[in-house]
Amino acid sequence: MSEQKSKQLYTSLLIKKYNNVENFILSIKNEESTFWECSKDVAKETLLFNRKWYWLGDRVDDYANIINRDIILKLEKWKQRGSFATVHSHNSLEDVIQWLFERYISMLKNLFDSRYKLSIQATFIRKLMSKY
Repeated sequence: MSEQKSKQLYTSLLIKKYNNVENFILSIKNEESTFWECSKDVAKETLLFNRKWYWLGDRVDDYANIINRDIILKLEKWKQRGSFATVHSHNSLEDVIQWLFERYISMLKNLFDSRYKLSIQATFIRKLMSKY
């Protein structure tokens, strides 16, 4: 299944499950929400199709908790201002879900970019991998 098909499929399923943006946001504040599994699947497929990031596609599960918690912490801020406020102002659940999928993928990539606060140094990963 291509990235666009899985993203669209999960978006459609989540739209059927939640009737508005507010209910959706309330739901995803819980780490047990189905949204997080959908996000991981979309991220895996997206990254596996990208030659530069395919290696991260197989490791999404390893970093998912970091991303989930970071997004949950930022939800209110995004809801009030910034990019999320722009998407949210249209009151389109579809736009919000897709924006969050894209944000999830970007945050995964940013874990390996030293310019970002939550970045992980490559030397740390090499040391960790050598232990196993």
